[in-house]
This record gives sequence, structure tokens and C-alpha cells, in this order.
Amino acid sequence: MNSSRNFRKWFAGLGLAAAFSATPALANISSEFSSDSSKDNFPITSCPTSSSSLADVWTDSTNAGTYRMCLTTPSKYEITLYKVGICTSDPITGTAVDLESCFIVFNSTGGTTVDLGTLNSPIPLTAPETRPDIGTYPNMFMLMGNSIRLKGSYTTAAGTFNTQNRSNSNGGQWTHSSGLASAQEFDHSFDTTGFDGTGCKATYQRTLSDGQIRAVITNNDSTNSTLTYQTEESGGQCAGTITRVAGVWKPNTPLEITGQTNGLELRFLISDGGIQIESEDDWHSSENSTYWKQPSWAYAGDFKPTFITY
Repeated sequence: MNSSRNFRKWFAGLGLAAAFSATPALANISSEFSSDSSKDNFPITSCPTSSSSLADVWTDSTNAGTYRMCLTTPSKYEITLYKVGICTSDPITGTAVDLESCFIVFNSTGGTTVDLGTLNSPIPLTAPETRPDIGTYPNMFMLMGNSIRLKGSYTTAAGTFNTQNRSNSNGGQWTHSSGLASAQEFDHSFDTTGFDGTGCKATYQRTLSDGQIRAVITNNDSTNSTLTYQTEESGGQCAGTITRVAGVWKPNTPLEITGQTNGLELRFLISDGGIQIESEDDWHSSENSTYWKQPSWAYAGDFKPTFITY
């Protein structure tokens, strides 16, 4: 993926538009994914902007009388970003991430903190002054740290609920404003159970109208290039050390690099809303029946990169 032609220095803009069962060691991680939505982790949609009915965040028919989940927009969605690349082949394959077909446009060995909850915050990409090979790139690769820091608020007929840190969990919780006046930050961590609340779920997939998100938990070496999948379970949690989340966005319309391409703009989009609301039939942290069937647990939603050529 080398070229001698000079390429204009690239800049990235972060924009808001956008989670992440135990498995044995796998000979090829590709077997965990499907080209359609049959292996999506769960069907989740955006919450209404402001709900007027408890049914907006709760429905017996959809979730068999147990849980209701939807996505709303966070005021903070912070990740540590290590790599971004465009790839001719899917790099999430085999027993470790394969970046051979990828042109890396962003590389930060120590990681760069990025807040997707902040609109139009440009950061420079660390791309070399060479252009990617002319061709079609159907895979957008991203490597991030093993947690996402979030906060947000959501209003229902029962009032406003704010996020609150829940230190004994891999996510946060929603607390009514009468008990918590403003939103607190919390970390959604993938370092023990992967993309699940308990046990170990090593892979994540969600199919959107414009493409598909795939992700997997990995370890890393000092250069963030040797990334081995952590798919085994031990003692009721994921085995090994989970230090990174590797993801691929497969847009329905692949990126085309032509002889007329002078540069790229990269934006991360929070898909459908980047923070998850989960409610349950008769429980809430306040133990107040007024708040039953209301926002209770908080987790991260997903996001995707999009490239614009110029």
C-alpha cells in the first residue's frame, strides 16, 4: 500500500450524527460475523427525542416482559484512539488483526483522547505525505482503548434522568434528577466481559441502513500492531488481557480513491445515539415505584467513521 505521490496533509473533524455467551478459541474470527443482520448482537433503535409515555422506553411485546433498550444522544462520548485505516480487505480475520491491506491514516502509539460528544472539533491526522493506492476501500478500520467515558440526560413523562457512575459495574446507571441534579461521567468498560454484561462476548455486530459495524476485543503490543483476539472464557469472564477494541465499518458504498483525490476528511458519527438506556419491569436504583419501567442502566452505543474525499 505504498505510493511515491505526495498527498496533502489530512485533517479530521469529529462530528455528531452516532454496545459494542462465551466462545472458545477460534481458528478464524470471521465465522462469528455474517453479511446480513442474523448475527447482530441485538436490534436497538433510537429513543424518541423526548418521551411523553412510559411505552417510549418500555414495551412488554418487544422484550418479553423483561428489558427495554434504546439509544439517545450523550453530552460526552470519549474514547482513546490509536489507529484509523482504510482497507481493501477485512482486517478482522484469522486469529489476529491483519493490517496488511490497510493504509493507516491515523497512528498514535500512546493514544489520543477524542470526545465524539463535541461537535466539529478538528484534529490532525498523522498520515504520511503519500496517497493511498488508487482503488476501492470497503473496510474502515479503527483501534481504540478498552473503555468509553460517557455522560448524558434523558427526559420521560416521569421527569429527567441523569447518568450516574456505578463503580461495581462495566457501565453506569440512570438516576432521577430529584436524586442527582446533573449528569455524572461513567466508564463503559470492555476489559472483563467484552460486549456483554456477564460472562464473555468477544465480538459485536450491528447492521445499519448504510452499512455494518463489526468489533472484537483484543490485546496489544507496544506498537498496537500485534492484536490477538481474546475469545476464551475463564472463571466466568473473558480470559487473557483486554486492552483494545478493534472495529471495522463496512459502508454500503465503499470509499473510492482516484487520481483526482487530493485528500480526505474523516468524521466519526454516533449511530442512532451513542448512549444506551436500559429499563426493567419493576426495578430502579431509587427503589421508587414511580420510576419503574424508566431508565435504569446506562451503557455505550456504537459509532462509525465516514470519509469524504476532496
